[in-house]
Amino acid sequence: MREISSRIELSPLQACWHGTGFTPGPPKDTSGAQSKRLLSSYADHITWSDPEQVTRAIAVFERMLRAYRNEVERYTGSGEETPQQKWAKELDRIRRDFEYDGYQITDSLRIRKAGERRPDHERDDAEL
Repeated sequence: MREISSRIELSPLQACWHGTGFTPGPPKDTSGAQSKRLLSSYADHITWSDPEQVTRAIAVFERMLRAYRNEVERYTGSGEETPQQKWAKELDRIRRDFEYDGYQITDSLRIRKAGERRPDHERDDAEL
């Protein structure tokens, strides 16, 4: 997610964290762009052993994935690859990274533990 944060403009990235109940603190990792420092200012202060905080962080990561998709698809790029094809390649790469940690990313960019059903996601997806 740190790498993805560097590819999202600052304002949309801030919006991903807004209203999540997380409070930024001093970033432990100050290398990289301002957006990476913003991610670090939040993520470095999440208690990753607290399931409730992890659930909220995953919701932020889902928002970040949607913001990143918008960034990728906004640029037509060069060559024969369409923005949608580029996004599909990026999403495959991101999915592999999440799979190492036992998570899956659905086509609607919902993150869940491998094999887990998330009724809240199903309800939200149905409402969309």
